[in-house]
Order: sequence, then C-alpha cells, then structure tokens
Amino acid sequence: NLLCFRELGYTVRGLDLSPEAVGYCRERGVPAGVHDLERPWPFEAGGARAVALLDVIEHLPEPVRALEHAAAALAPGGGVVLTVPAIPWLMGPWDELLGHRRRYTPALLREQAAAAGLRVSWLSHWNAFSLPPALLVRAAERLRGRRDGAEFPPVPEPVNAALQRAAGLERRLLERRPLPLGLSIAAVLRP
Repeated sequence: NLLCFRELGYTVRGLDLSPEAVGYCRERGVPAGVHDLERPWPFEAGGARAVALLDVIEHLPEPVRALEHAAAALAPGGGVVLTVPAIPWLMGPWDELLGHRRRYTPALLREQAAAAGLRVSWLSHWNAFSLPPALLVRAAERLRGRRDGAEFPPVPEPVNAALQRAAGLERRLLERRPLPLGLSIAAVLRP
C-alpha cells in the first residue's frame, strides 16, 4: 500500500510488527519501522494529513489505543482511513488464519472511534459482490458441524477479470452512496 500511495505522490512512512514487511519497504526506499501500534507512535504529533489503517485494527487486542495514536498523529483537518472485516457471524477459519480477533459492525466501529476521540465522517460496507458466496460457505460449514480449512484456491483469469469488473462497478456505486452490506467496512474518521 505504501508503494502505491507513494506512486500517487504522497510522502509516506510506515509502521508494522513484521520485520519482513518493514524490510520489504526499506529495500524499496520507503521509510518504515517495526512498531506496536498500541504503543505511542514514533512520529511527530499532528504531522500527518492522513493515517491509513487498512485491515489492521481487527488484529489488535486494544484497537482503541491504536486509534488514539492515529488521532494524535493527525494534522488539523486530517483523517484516518481504515478498513475492517464486517459481519461478526462470518468469523471463521480464514479469520483465524489471518489472526483476526474480531469482525466489525458499523456500531462497533463507531463505538471504538468515539472511545478514541474520533467521529465517523464517512462509512460504507464494500466488497458486496463477494458476500453471497461467503455467506453460503459459512452456512454450509455450520450445517455440517465442521470448519473447512482456510484455503484460497487459484482464480482462473476469466473469473479474476469478472471480479475486477465487479469491484470497479462497486467503486462507482460508492461514489454515489454508501453500501448497506459487504464483506468489509471502509470508513474515514476525524477528530
């Protein structure tokens, strides 16, 4: 993500618990450091126009702390852009494999944002086109009384192209209005 943001012209800095991820960034000239987001961030307070927490806080024992540190890093008028997995009922093997501690509802995200001194200025579900198959898979697991492994099969090129078209359509819909359902939630938080 940092590489893409840099290509768009942003000045970027990153934090991650993974030394491998930090090394990957540094090898490509992106300043990054190994850091626990639940501890105060090693950045100048009030210096960031934006903080991106893309599929991050669902992994943390204390996500409100990370949101507080993100808020402290923001310059006046700045915002936190974040994404989280949605629909707690879908918690399953894939989430466990990825180290998710929770899936979110809009209410839970608003509650955690408020506890960190942030307000939601925009919120929408997204990845709606993948929701029906995910619901079917999870329901089938529960009916069988077993949880299948978390494998993501190879996607044939025509299927991948169709998924990319669906994502493009969804992006255009999101420009007009928030979506009521989807596998994930995206939000912008402001102090």
